[in-house]
Amino acid sequence: MPTAYLKDGKVLFRPKYLKVGTLPWGPYLPGRGYSEGLDVIIGPFPRADISMPVWQTVGGVYVNSARNINSAMILGYGEILACNHDDRIVEGSAENIVILMTHKENGKMKAYSPPLSANILAGTTRDRVLRILEQGMAIGGKKVELVMEAPKRGY
Repeated sequence: MPTAYLKDGKVLFRPKYLKVGTLPWGPYLPGRGYSEGLDVIIGPFPRADISMPVWQTVGGVYVNSARNINSAMILGYGEILACNHDDRIVEGSAENIVILMTHKENGKMKAYSPPLSANILAGTTRDRVLRILEQGMAIGGKKVELVMEAPKRGY
C-alpha cells in the first residue's frame, strides 16, 4: 500500500509493517530479584565502545555483558552496572539506566540517563520514561530535571 498524502502535503496514512522475533529466554536475572530486588555492583569490564556498535548484532557485545554479570554473581551480586570507556555508568546487563538523584542541601531532583551516543541499547521503556521526564514530571511537588549524561563512577 503506498503512502497517501493530503493536498497540503500532510501525511494522511502510511502503511506500517511490524515483525517481532522472540526467543524463549526465561528470567534473565536471579528469580528472587524480580520480587525482592538485587544487590548491584559496578562491573569490572567496561562496556564495548563505539568500535563495536550496539545497534548492530555483534556477539562481542553480549560476551562483554555476560563477563560482567558472571563476575557479579560469583561475588554474590545479582546485577551489574556497566561503565563506558569514559568511566560513566551507561547500562546494566539487562536494562537501560535512568538514575534519580536528590541534592542533599536544596532537594532539587535530577534524572540522569546516558545519551544514545554513549553506545547504549535504545530500550522502549527508557524512551517512555524520558518522554515523561521531558514533559515536566514532578515528585513531591518538585520538577525533575532531565540530564542526558551518565553519572561518573563514584559520583
